[in-house]
Amino acid sequence: MTDAGLVDPSWEAWRALLKAAYGLPLSAAERTIYTRHSDRDDPPASKVAELWVCSGRRSGKSTIAALCALYGAITFDQPLAPGERAVLPLLAKDKRQARVVFDRLEAFAARPAFAPYVVPGRARQGTVPFHSGVAVEVMAASFRSLRGHTFAGVVCDEIGYWYDVERSENPDEAILQAVVPALVEGALLVAISTPHARRGALFERMEQSFGQDGDVLALNADTLSLHPTYAPQKVARAYAADPASAASEYGEAGRVHFRNPVDGFLPAEAVHAAMVHGRRQLEPVLGVRYAAFADPSGGRVDSFTWAIGHLDSGLAVVDAVREIAAPLNPVDAISECAAMLRTYGVTHIEGDHFAGAFPAETFRQQGIVYTACRRTASDLYLELLPAILSGKVALLDSPRLLTQFVRLERRALSGGKDKVTHPPARGEHDDLANAVAGLVSLLLVPAAKKIATWSTGSEDTRRSPRAAPSAKPPTPSGDRKAREGPRRPMEGYGEPDAPGFGGDVSWGSVATPAFRSATGGDDAA
Repeated sequence: MTDAGLVDPSWEAWRALLKAAYGLPLSAAERTIYTRHSDRDDPPASKVAELWVCSGRRSGKSTIAALCALYGAITFDQPLAPGERAVLPLLAKDKRQARVVFDRLEAFAARPAFAPYVVPGRARQGTVPFHSGVAVEVMAASFRSLRGHTFAGVVCDEIGYWYDVERSENPDEAILQAVVPALVEGALLVAISTPHARRGALFERMEQSFGQDGDVLALNADTLSLHPTYAPQKVARAYAADPASAASEYGEAGRVHFRNPVDGFLPAEAVHAAMVHGRRQLEPVLGVRYAAFADPSGGRVDSFTWAIGHLDSGLAVVDAVREIAAPLNPVDAISECAAMLRTYGVTHIEGDHFAGAFPAETFRQQGIVYTACRRTASDLYLELLPAILSGKVALLDSPRLLTQFVRLERRALSGGKDKVTHPPARGEHDDLANAVAGLVSLLLVPAAKKIATWSTGSEDTRRSPRAAPSAKPPTPSGDRKAREGPRRPMEGYGEPDAPGFGGDVSWGSVATPAFRSATGGDDAA
């Protein structure tokens, strides 16, 4: 770690844990760290066969994974058959994610202490060859393509997010079954990840090996234990916004936690606190700008609901809600909804994707513009949670709304996704809750929501294309693609008076997780 430049005191916990994994002697202070995060009294007497690390985000996982791969490639000394090639694969859910670890390994390999071990002039995209005969490669996490190789070690990055029970694509256990038999004697398997659902290889290994002696070392550590200089206020904000997610993403008191398959979503006390006692409806006030959201219904099973509200100094105020129970005539329901919207001066309503163009056309006949929401009901509920917990919502006093909110369930799905919905039992509904959640999203999400086509130029180019500096002669204005480079659509927030992004801008939905990850808006692992 010293030769890699990881000499800051903030790396002391990682240093202790890696020394234990490789069977090196520990000081008294390092032994305390090891015991805290392994729940084992005695450290391994020699290098372990498998190292499983369950830790919080921003804890240095990718850096440590790269360092383990580098060490494994440099110290490899097993004999190989003539023509046999040893590979140390960097595996992740996809190659793009695996490149995060690979880029850090490349940076380490270029340092003076390690450069002599690298075969000069032989590196190619996604591969670094070493004089030991090992090539570190980015490889697809596929149980089919991983067979037939000789592995000098393996790094499994964010393995807690590989398992995909819904699609049955490349399940993590099948990948491990393909990799482990191909490991040479003494090779180390490193699996490192933030925890998610209580299923899959990461969960099973932690259940089996955490606190148990043997050649499989399982470690559990929260973000601040491994990265003590990380801003604690960010962790605190995460817990304030979504405690269940924060316990998995960051953790506290030395541990991160797996998510339960099904959790309650909104605490009853939080919903009670958001309700204004005795307030059933607020009448329209001249000069107040109102918004509305609807959850339409075909009329046979679900209710037709809508909610109207306004923003008051950052507080999302719900003024009125309506529910027309099934069975119902959807045309009549839209007519009643439109009449109420007109009393509040609302000429535009947003709602979910129901029955294609039917709601939009029927609302148009009533003089109301209907826009289909691009987020799912689950997305809206996840946006609502921090607003409720932070006291940014004033709900009406509605027992039915209270029941629907409190009955919502949060399910941890594969690939790091959560789904929030009502219980699957017959007779359970969330139509009213959906309408209110959609309304709160409309009120609290920045009004200037845009979809921008960004160029891949510099940050200055994306931020202000008119004043973009360039070291090359200007390209004729007609050759737009050559001037701005490849283009791709991305969603994001923006203010009306902010500098424009490079390329065409149009209004659209809120930022997706893919956008936040691609642009660095979310913390990377």
